[in-house]
Amino acid sequence: MSALLLGWLLRHWKPLAAGLIAVAALVWFNHAAEQRGAMAERQIWQARAARAAAAAIAQAQKRTSDREAALVAASERARRYADARHPIAQEVIRYVQSPAAAVACPDAAGVHIGQASIDAANAAVAAAR
Repeated sequence: MSALLLGWLLRHWKPLAAGLIAVAALVWFNHAAEQRGAMAERQIWQARAARAAAAAIAQAQKRTSDREAALVAASERARRYADARHPIAQEVIRYVQSPAAAVACPDAAGVHIGQASIDAANAAVAAAR
C-alpha cells in the first residue's frame, strides 16, 4: 500500500470503524427482525393447523356418531319389521300345512295372509322414510 493510503487510513480509522459497526448493527437488527417475523408467521400457521385439525376431528366424531345413530335406527326398524313379520310367517306356515293350500286358488284365509304381508311391507317402507 502506498504511504498516502496508510496515512489516510490512520487519520480516518475512527469514522470508518464507526461506519462498519453501524452497518454490522443494521445487518444484525434486520436479521433479528426477520427471525421475529418468521416466528410470528410460524405461530400463526401452527394455530391455523391446530384449528383445522380440531375441526377435522370434531367433524369425524360427528360423522361417527351420526353413523352409529343411523345404524341403531336401522337395527330398530329391522327388529320392528321382524316382529311384525313373525305372526304373518306363522300364519303362512299354518296355511301351507292346511288342506286349503293344495287348491290352485287361495281361499279367504290365504287372501287375508297375502294382504297382511303387503300391509306389513308397506308399513315397514313408510317407517323407513
